[in-house]
Amino acid sequence: MRASRLADDLAKVLAELPPKCREAFVLNRIEGWTQAEVAEHMGLSKNMIERYVMRAIEHVRDRLREYNP
Repeated sequence: MRASRLADDLAKVLAELPPKCREAFVLNRIEGWTQAEVAEHMGLSKNMIERYVMRAIEHVRDRLREYNP
């Protein structure tokens, strides 16, 4: 099933990210936390969270390009 494969591939791609980058992305884009909430939770600035999330988005987009060429 394509959705199941996508979920597996997404998990692998996220595992390639540095831990803080992955955590920021998961909390913000998957769990739905605001960047301010993520920043407070992780003890980092909102700007750093924004950078982590953008880096993760670019990584995921590049690695999963086959799903949306």
